[in-house]
Amino acid sequence: MKLILFDTSRFLTTPVNIRSDSMYTINTLTKWCERWKWNNWHGSRGKMVKHAELIKECLDLMKDRDIKFLKVKSHVGVYNELADRLAAKATVEDKNSRN
Repeated sequence: MKLILFDTSRFLTTPVNIRSDSMYTINTLTKWCERWKWNNWHGSRGKMVKHAELIKECLDLMKDRDIKFLKVKSHVGVYNELADRLAAKATVEDKNSRN
């Protein structure tokens, strides 16, 4: 998601639609983050929010931009499947780079 938000930075005045099959991601960046910020990045159970730094970076990239998140069905369509494969590949590459 961070890469998508960074790539959209050139469209500062253009509305951007980001399609995601993850309601978790959408809610993280549009709903839950406000409460987490208010609670100093602690969740409802008092524990620190996982990936808080990444979420903060994404929120910073979203500032002053017209971004709309759209939920799409999982595993439907060529682009959704491609996105899943690219995300899985990036995860493996990230894990390998840490070793």
